[in-house]
Amino acid sequence: MRLTLDRFEGEFAVLTDENLHVYDIERGRLPTDSREDDVFEAEIRDGAVESIKRVASYEGKGKNSERLRSLFDKKSD
Repeated sequence: MRLTLDRFEGEFAVLTDENLHVYDIERGRLPTDSREDDVFEAEIRDGAVESIKRVASYEGKGKNSERLRSLFDKKSD
């Protein structure tokens, strides 16, 4: 499954899939130069990331963060 790095929250990396499902993993499991919008191939088992490997690196502005925020804002209306 393809996951996109959305943001870092302390010691955790927050990744999303194409359906905006969120996966949190320890930051140390990603390459040290990982950035928002990098794309990873991951194996998901029982809702958890079992293995992960970067397949593309992008310099982004956190587009997924903006998308998620807009969805949450709509729910609170």
